[in-house]
Amino acid sequence: MIDIRCLCLGVLSLGDATGYEIRKRLKDSFGPYQGMSYGALYPALAKLLAAAEIESLDGDKVSALDKRTYRLTEKGRESLHYSLIRAKGQEQTRSEFLAAMFFADMLDRDTLDRLVDERLAESRGVLAHFQTYRGSPPTEGQRFVARFGQVMARAAIDFLQGEGRAIVNAIERDRKAR
Repeated sequence: MIDIRCLCLGVLSLGDATGYEIRKRLKDSFGPYQGMSYGALYPALAKLLAAAEIESLDGDKVSALDKRTYRLTEKGRESLHYSLIRAKGQEQTRSEFLAAMFFADMLDRDTLDRLVDERLAESRGVLAHFQTYRGSPPTEGQRFVARFGQVMARAAIDFLQGEGRAIVNAIERDRKAR
């Protein structure tokens, strides 16, 4: 399973990094598709340290508030590999936008317009992010993720520009007909 621990191991397979750098690399590589809070990141790193899947290059001499640089261990590399070969071809999405749109008939036109506009803006930002993505050095996998992100963002933009506006108008027509 690709969880937060696996993502940390994956980033560290590309080179040593601090917690801040791990989070930044994930955001740079995946945009909004793999967000991670510091509140989830540091407990995951602590578990990886305890399991000897990563090591701190700073040893025990740093306090909890100091930056630590982490390195992947051989055990961590094996764990990463095992997680990747068990990965499934599915996505898990939690979307406030889709939940709100499911109940669109309960919302006023201004709220619907705002939701569609915000989602359009976010999709345009995702597209821009993946259009400027530059891995160093870019691998075929990294190029795939960038292209996939672009395709998904373009599809969302096209859909929202057409169907997003259409639902607002359809709901208004239904309200007037009542």
